[in-house]
Amino acid sequence: MRGPGSSEPGPSTFTAVVHGPALADAHEPAPTGQRTVPRSPIVITVANPYQVPQPPRQRSPWKTILIVLGVVLVLCCAGAGFGGYRLFKGVQEATEPARTAAETFVTNLENGDTDAAYGLLCKATQSNYTVQAFKDGVAKQPKIRSHSFGGVNVMNYNGKTSATVTLILTDDSGFTNRHTFPLVKDDGQWRVCGQPY
Repeated sequence: MRGPGSSEPGPSTFTAVVHGPALADAHEPAPTGQRTVPRSPIVITVANPYQVPQPPRQRSPWKTILIVLGVVLVLCCAGAGFGGYRLFKGVQEATEPARTAAETFVTNLENGDTDAAYGLLCKATQSNYTVQAFKDGVAKQPKIRSHSFGGVNVMNYNGKTSATVTLILTDDSGFTNRHTFPLVKDDGQWRVCGQPY
């Protein structure tokens, strides 16, 4: 506690207050006929020997480094994801039309619509097969009951674009066959070419 008139101790000091006489004869009785005069409290301020000033804490650079690395990692992942998406879309845009043309050709054969299937042949193949010859050739083959997609590959060689589409054909007997259809672009449209079926 602080006595009257004491000041606020600093961070490295403490104040001790001693009440009453502080001398060795403080408890001796006063001489006869003399009045005892109370003495003021004695205030003693002593430096705190256990409090050592601490140097200012230095901020570790690792926190900043980790934050920067985290931001860079997020940006890299976002860029890679966007690049992968654009690549996927580019491949899909290049291969999807060829796949659709081949599957439409086979679907026409499944439905018995040989005229529509013939219309999807390239000019070179149509010059080798008349409509009737194509119908006769299809009639000699097992009828296709269903099909599923097996793969597609698009190529560009010397400015000429071609593709191969693999379809898994199932006929009426239940036999399954993997058949690869060659395709070329005629007037900007994908058409089945070569030995069609």
